[in-house]
Amino acid sequence: MNFLRSSLKWRLIVQFLLVALIPVMIVGMLSFNAIKKELERTAFEHVETVNTVNREQVMQFFSETITDLEMLAISDNVRTATSDLKRYHDKVKTADNGAFDVNSSVYKKIQQRIDPYFGEYLNNYEYDDLYLVCAKHGHVMYTPVRGSDLGANLSLGPLSTSGLATVWQHVVQMNDMVIVDFVQYAPTGRPEMFVGVPVLDSDGGVEAVLVLAVSIDNINEVMEEYGQFGNTGESYLVGTDHLLRSELRFDEGQILRKVVDSESVKLALEDSSGGHFIQDDSGNELLSVYADLGLNEIYGLDFEWVVISEIQLDEAFATVNMLRSRILWTCFPVAIIACLFGWFAAHRLVVPVREMLHDFETLADGDLELDNDRVTRPDELGRMQIAFMRMVKGFRVRSDQLTRIAEGDLSDDVDIVSERDVVGKAMQQMVVSLRAITVSAQQISEGDLSVEIAERSDRDELGLALRHMINNLRDIIGELVSGTSTLAASVSQLSSTSSLLAAGAAETSSSMAEVTATVDEVRQTSQISSDRAKQVAVSAEDASGYAEKGNEATQKTVAGMDLIKEEMDYIAESIVTLSEQSQSVGDIVDSVNDLADQSNLLSVNASIEAAKAGEHGKGFTVVAQEVKSLSAQSKQATEQIKTILSDIQKATGSAVMATERGAKAVQSGVELMSQSDETIQLMSGSIETSADFALQIASSSQQQLSGVEQVAQAMLSIKDAGQQNMDSARQLEDATLRLETLANNLKRLSERFTL
Repeated sequence: MNFLRSSLKWRLIVQFLLVALIPVMIVGMLSFNAIKKELERTAFEHVETVNTVNREQVMQFFSETITDLEMLAISDNVRTATSDLKRYHDKVKTADNGAFDVNSSVYKKIQQRIDPYFGEYLNNYEYDDLYLVCAKHGHVMYTPVRGSDLGANLSLGPLSTSGLATVWQHVVQMNDMVIVDFVQYAPTGRPEMFVGVPVLDSDGGVEAVLVLAVSIDNINEVMEEYGQFGNTGESYLVGTDHLLRSELRFDEGQILRKVVDSESVKLALEDSSGGHFIQDDSGNELLSVYADLGLNEIYGLDFEWVVISEIQLDEAFATVNMLRSRILWTCFPVAIIACLFGWFAAHRLVVPVREMLHDFETLADGDLELDNDRVTRPDELGRMQIAFMRMVKGFRVRSDQLTRIAEGDLSDDVDIVSERDVVGKAMQQMVVSLRAITVSAQQISEGDLSVEIAERSDRDELGLALRHMINNLRDIIGELVSGTSTLAASVSQLSSTSSLLAAGAAETSSSMAEVTATVDEVRQTSQISSDRAKQVAVSAEDASGYAEKGNEATQKTVAGMDLIKEEMDYIAESIVTLSEQSQSVGDIVDSVNDLADQSNLLSVNASIEAAKAGEHGKGFTVVAQEVKSLSAQSKQATEQIKTILSDIQKATGSAVMATERGAKAVQSGVELMSQSDETIQLMSGSIETSADFALQIASSSQQQLSGVEQVAQAMLSIKDAGQQNMDSARQLEDATLRLETLANNLKRLSERFTL
């Protein structure tokens, strides 16, 4: 059956065949059933008619027999014969228990006188025999056949139990007509049915009994005339004892021998009549019709006969079977014609359908370059081809519009062909939605994050993604704005600190220059003191003046060294503060870097969502690129800031180390200056009394000269450290300015977004 599923042509042929055969079969079946019922009814009525006719014939036979016998009983011939025989009976004084004398000459004369009439009667009606029986004693006074029963006494002897004796007894007792069913009768040697009526005297008493002996041949003649019909039909009689009362057509010699115990016999003996289908002993299906004669109801008999008429179904419904064959043979040419017509119609129908199938398959493959204008049929298929080409043209238009939409061109309006153009309406809604999304994306690209996106439905993944993106951008930009504000404030503070550091470094450098000059002067003074020490003795007064000047210079040096120490402590504190501020800036830069990474991740997610949305997400791709670019710029700026901070931290470390070395040198200078101050004071105090100690002064001056040279050398180191510290402060100031510029740029960039 697979070819029927895959072939429209064969399906159409089969359908045409079914369309042709089904009505024929339906009409044939309906006709057949109607005719079958009618023929069955006719066959049933025929068998029923046969059964009814046979029943009526048998009943008519009984009626005629009884009528004939009753008429015969009141006829003058019977009365005369009965009187003559009765007088003879009384004359010879026949004994009650003796036989009737039928051999006397008197009797023979009577017999010769009445024989012609009764003999002719038997010949005309074809009965077996006729009896005149003495009512009082049961003597058989006359019979035309003159059998062994002539003269017999029915009250005694072998015939006392015969059917003839039974009829005599009942007629005498009831004074009415009596019929005795077929029983074997010894004098004749065959079944006989006896019908008796009383012969009345002038007083109305029963003088004799007139009896007719009816043979089975009389019944068979009736049944054979109407009971044999068709080739298998027959009608037969069955008695109350289920024994046959008539010959069977195909099984003769079974009267009063064969027991018929069929369902029809049982129903008929129950005073029912009708017909049904039964099966005989040979297994043949029979149509059987049954009915009872009603003998016991009509004549008050103590027995009943039923008449059964049967025929084999094959013969009864032979016309039905022939009709069935003819209907089947009629369907054969109809099937051939239907197949031919179906093949022709299917061929005419399938060819254009196959062409359209090829076009549909081409269209299903996405090929819209179809040019099939071969419309040669004015019927529905032709109109279907025209509609198909209209559909292809519509698809082309829709394809061009979708291509332009896919390319990002949303300027064209989508035309709706009709109110049923669901695709056009959907595309129109899509263009409107994409335009709205494009406007929103344009506003987002311009930094306006106050755009509100309304989802078109619960399945609007693009709208949901865009709304989520805007919310995420709002959160990120908000954090970025907050971070840039914090960064700007920190940079401003760092810038102030750097300015203070630079100023402190400048002051330190200036102080160091002054200290260096002072130390140089001290060194020169010490040199002069050393040169003039030998002349102390001769120029004490000059030495005293010089001592006072040295004392004053030493005090100034001590004061300068204290100032240098204070400035170095302030520089150290500023550098430590700068280091802490640099660390804070590093933390802020790390936060900005994290924001840049989150922005980059957001741009990647937006790009993924835009890729999922296909053509509808191109606007989001632009936003994602802008966010990614901003993230890259932020990350690059943070890298620059990290580099600058690293340089600042390195310079700060160097400044700290230099400051520490300067502090140590200053401490050494302070200590030396303290020693020098004490020495000069001692020298000034004892100049007047130190002439004797000139050599000691010269030696002390020499030592002072060495210490001053060491102080001068330390001051040079401090000057170099201060110069390096000032350079580092300038670098820190420059880095702070660049960081402030970057913070301002980030702030300006974040201010482009409207939350």
